[in-house]
Amino acid sequence: VSHAFHSPLMDPMLTAFARVAESLTYQEPGIPLVSTVTGAPAGAELLTPGYWVRHVRETVRFADGVRALREDGVTTFVEIGPDGQLTAAAQQTLDASGDEAPATVVALQRRDRSEETTLLEGLATLHTQGAGPDWTAWFAGTGGHRVELPTYAFQRERYWPEPAAPGATGVQDPVDAAFWAAVEREDLESLTASLGLDGDTVTTMVPALSAWRRRTDARSTARDWRYHESWTALGTPAHPAGAGRVLALVPAEHAGTDWAETLVAALGADPLVVDGTSGSLARELADLVPQQATSAPSRRPLLDGQTSPAGALDPAGWTVVVSLLAAGTGTLPAPDAAPAAVLEALEAAGVDAPLWCVTRGAVSVAGEAPAAVGQAALWGMGRVAALEHPERFGGLADLAP
Repeated sequence: VSHAFHSPLMDPMLTAFARVAESLTYQEPGIPLVSTVTGAPAGAELLTPGYWVRHVRETVRFADGVRALREDGVTTFVEIGPDGQLTAAAQQTLDASGDEAPATVVALQRRDRSEETTLLEGLATLHTQGAGPDWTAWFAGTGGHRVELPTYAFQRERYWPEPAAPGATGVQDPVDAAFWAAVEREDLESLTASLGLDGDTVTTMVPALSAWRRRTDARSTARDWRYHESWTALGTPAHPAGAGRVLALVPAEHAGTDWAETLVAALGADPLVVDGTSGSLARELADLVPQQATSAPSRRPLLDGQTSPAGALDPAGWTVVVSLLAAGTGTLPAPDAAPAAVLEALEAAGVDAPLWCVTRGAVSVAGEAPAAVGQAALWGMGRVAALEHPERFGGLADLAP
């Protein structure tokens, strides 16, 4: 600012300024104005030289002017200038006014920002608030024009859960219905006669029965809205069909246990013991490859008391891989037991047979809580593996704990 406008320091120049103001011709403004001299809508005083002399000397009533605009219904304030000082002052005035109605305050320029970017951001802000500019004028000369967008045929389908129709779960016994209706009404006289109890006992009992009924109905309704997996028990086939050559990955801590030996025997699998340390599966699988080229008959340990010639473990001959690495754990499965990690190790060893992962007690059956909650995480991992590697992931199976 070059001079101390709106202060007594302007007094020496007011006479000369008035002579210049009197030499000008004034016209009525084309848009309504709010005067910062009076803090109110301006009128005919704008056409007088004396007004502009006062404008140089008197206090700027900016806050009063903002409040006058707000009271007149203005909801959008735009600062057109080299920076945003007035934007901040206007926002502060609006915040202090206590008016809860929303207002938009935008500066179209900022001193430390790109002019074009700041202008476009300001216009976009106004557009999103319903006070956008004339975009035809904005894009004039650029070749920009409106385009037709494809419409969408809304199907107008409702996806909210709907309550079951009365009687959908069976017809309620009329005696039961009459009893619970009396409980809900707290009809002590009727209940006393029906139950053959004294009034004091019924008075004490009815509130508890009513609360229990409401809780039960709420739980039943919520249960009907939930997704449930149902299980059907299947008998064991008399002569199970062979699955081809199976490689069973057995954790070392469960090698020799009844459940592991029974499963391996039932599958007729080649069991490979994995000690559980980080990277052990990849190492065990990698060890199989050089043994194929060994002419001397070597033997490697599998389950306790079992051995197999190296030549019997041919990675290219397996048709199925069954991982027991997560079965039997009481906590979250080890990282190397995750389906993604097992698939990676199998790929590195040249084994492309589909992978099945086995858990024990990880799934709720017949309404009972899972016995091994930690292993349940493997089912989520398995579903992801099935999406990412559909050609290499066979599935999941849960055994009784």
